[in-house]
Amino acid sequence: MDSAEQKIKENDNDNDSSNRNLVVGIGASAGGLRPLEKLFSLLPSDTGCSFVVIQHLSPDFDSVMDTLLSRQTEMPIRIIEAGMAMQPNTVYLNPPRMNAEIHGGQFVLSPFEKASLRLPINVFFESIAREYGPNSVAVVLSGTGSDGALGMKSVHQWSGLTLVQSVDSSEFDGMPKNAIATGEADYELNPAAIAELICQHVAGAVQENDGSSSKDPNRDLVGMNEIQVIFSLLAKEHGIDFSHYKPGTVARRIDRRLQLSRFGGLSQYVEILKSEPDELSRLYHDLLIGVTSFFRDPASFSSLRIELMSAVEAASNDEPMRVWCAGCASGEEAYSLAILIYEMFDDLGRLPHFKVFATDVHDRTLDVATRAVYPAESLTPLTQKQRDRFFASSEDGQCRVLPRLRNHLVFAKQNVVSDPPFTNMDLVICRNLLIYLQDDAQAAAISGFRYAMKDEGLLMLGPSETLGRLAEGFVVLDKTWRLFRKQDHPFEKSETDSPLKNLGVAKPESRTFQMVEAQSRSHRIPEVSYRLLADYLPSALLLDSSYCILEAFGTAGEYLKTSPGKVGGDVMSYFDDTTRSALYAILVQAEAEIGRICAAKNVRLTTKSGTRIADVFVKAFSISVDQKTVLLLRFQEPFAINGAERAEPAESYIASSDTVLQEELDRVRLTLGSSIQDLEFSNQELQAANEEMIASNEELQATNEELQSVNEELHSVNVEHQRKVQELEEMTHDFNNLFDSSNVGLILLDDELRIRKFTTAASRYFNLMQHDVGRQLNNFASRILLDDFFDRIHQVMQTGERFNTRARDKDGTLVSVDIIPYRANNLINGVIVNMTEVLIAQEKDIE
Repeated sequence: MDSAEQKIKENDNDNDSSNRNLVVGIGASAGGLRPLEKLFSLLPSDTGCSFVVIQHLSPDFDSVMDTLLSRQTEMPIRIIEAGMAMQPNTVYLNPPRMNAEIHGGQFVLSPFEKASLRLPINVFFESIAREYGPNSVAVVLSGTGSDGALGMKSVHQWSGLTLVQSVDSSEFDGMPKNAIATGEADYELNPAAIAELICQHVAGAVQENDGSSSKDPNRDLVGMNEIQVIFSLLAKEHGIDFSHYKPGTVARRIDRRLQLSRFGGLSQYVEILKSEPDELSRLYHDLLIGVTSFFRDPASFSSLRIELMSAVEAASNDEPMRVWCAGCASGEEAYSLAILIYEMFDDLGRLPHFKVFATDVHDRTLDVATRAVYPAESLTPLTQKQRDRFFASSEDGQCRVLPRLRNHLVFAKQNVVSDPPFTNMDLVICRNLLIYLQDDAQAAAISGFRYAMKDEGLLMLGPSETLGRLAEGFVVLDKTWRLFRKQDHPFEKSETDSPLKNLGVAKPESRTFQMVEAQSRSHRIPEVSYRLLADYLPSALLLDSSYCILEAFGTAGEYLKTSPGKVGGDVMSYFDDTTRSALYAILVQAEAEIGRICAAKNVRLTTKSGTRIADVFVKAFSISVDQKTVLLLRFQEPFAINGAERAEPAESYIASSDTVLQEELDRVRLTLGSSIQDLEFSNQELQAANEEMIASNEELQATNEELQSVNEELHSVNVEHQRKVQELEEMTHDFNNLFDSSNVGLILLDDELRIRKFTTAASRYFNLMQHDVGRQLNNFASRILLDDFFDRIHQVMQTGERFNTRARDKDGTLVSVDIIPYRANNLINGVIVNMTEVLIAQEKDIE
């Protein structure tokens, strides 16, 4: 299996990837030549790395990058060809019009797709991330646009090293800024520092491959005592117990941070983690691997579509389809599921009635998912119809999920191992998360998934994941894509096991309280405790700031218009419109006055048994643990007693009290008046914003026209430059041919008396070879018997006066030596040494 998750699973068992050479992918575009020259001028030629430079190349212009870089490095430079095997200590350049990838150590080329964005840097970075994992290095240099950002993110997610040229050292900062914005860049450096860090990284990898660092994930470097301290620090700061993770995964990530941070050892690193919260945060984000994309593994979605059809057909407004996407990372898979289900409803000609609950433990990726904004290039797997229907593009190359799709998703932080699962789910999907967890944690997660599923519900795991010892509770539907259907089994837990069953409500869908069944801890709290709570606590609901139910107390379940097992999140969904208005007004008032009890008298509540009249009390307060605001909504009926006694039906109150209805009407009028004022204010703001948008659009159109004009000018200049380059190349060819055909010994020296060019005949007097260009002439012994030869050259350079003499060489041949200053723009920029053999006849005349 060629999935990257499968490679990580294999690496947990045998870390053979450490025996492979490092591959350094370098992405550069506009302004990238200078940093490339600087980078390769400082990199040794024997690092053992393979360097692959990916650029945005014009299809109509032949690149001379190989010639330019050959002046800076002794490594061979080759243009990539299909099927070419990658070799160490070699620089590779991408050809135009083609995407380059690595598969099995060989280059694979594919032409650009006409209808899609051309992002060759992303394509190559993603391929080395999949192929080489921690042995991959991604470098993003100067350039415009966002190419390279997503690919660099993939390299980071698979434990590779990610380097970005600092913005202040970049001639064009678009690519560096977008790469940095991903939050996955290990370092932001100038080109010289990038070269130094690559050398240090290579040295660390070589040390590991030479055996100086054991390949055992439990080696002394990762001592269990230090690991437990690290786990404690992470749990205290971020609330996640990483002891559930496989030791190989944890060890590699800690080793990576050690190498990047250049700390001496694990003990020292632990002390750093205690004193530097930023490093602890970086380790935390490194440990959470979140590799995802839209419609990843399209064949799996095709298989899922077939099995989901019955659930889609059964869905209705009262019974919407429910999906739980566990370990959703940055949300691409959750939105892909929503698109799939939305289109399935379309195919049936029905309105979409479904909700996708997407959860993860990683705050940073959840923020991305909640914002619902993605780079345009990440939408490549979607059809054009899907992009147009579900996304809105912006000028900065970002795409926002439209409300028609976004409203079907709810994102929340949740740990599948330790937090309670959802309930009544038609589908639970958790792909490529379990492979990072140990067996016990996997079993706990799968138990939670099973608990969350309806009878005949579906479960989809990653291609390399299994159900383990819980397999008997499922029927295999698709072995390749790990799609299962729930079946009855003796270990199925009864609904009566739920501690909330005795409180008269179903188990809430919330991550903030512990579900006893999922953790097999129900024995810790005797059933009698729950019955006491039900009998003696007041009827109350605990709500979060979104008015979603977190916990129910007493007989609060009787005020909810639902049956056990169907409790949702929003408290408003359980009451009629009149009750909602009253509740909303008092909840808003309580939020505005935190700590104060707000009351509403004689509120009419519609319950399962009829209509009730009750006083409603709300108090908002902050939880000390996370400083989040919660609200306690309490109901109190006249003459009602908690426990076995229940309040009488409210028809008698309604019949005998017109004042109750009048008070309720006044409250509704007050609520409507407040709502109207809010709407008027919002309308004014929208009108102002619309006017600003119109003005901004006009400015953008004007700017666009200016950019088009500048682009045309740049194109004209580019054509002129190409013509100049062509002329210079022709002149160079003429000059080289003239030199080669001449029998005169000529040596051209620069202003530091280093060799620039020489003719073949000059090799008779100095033992010169082509690779000696750039070296000092005085490093070579002269065959001409002229004691002050080099002094004369210095003299001509300093005075600008020509020097001519005759001397014999070691063979006794008379040679005419002419040293001439090399002038350019009236400045002496070098010296020309002309050495001509004097013919015998001329020699006799001289004598």
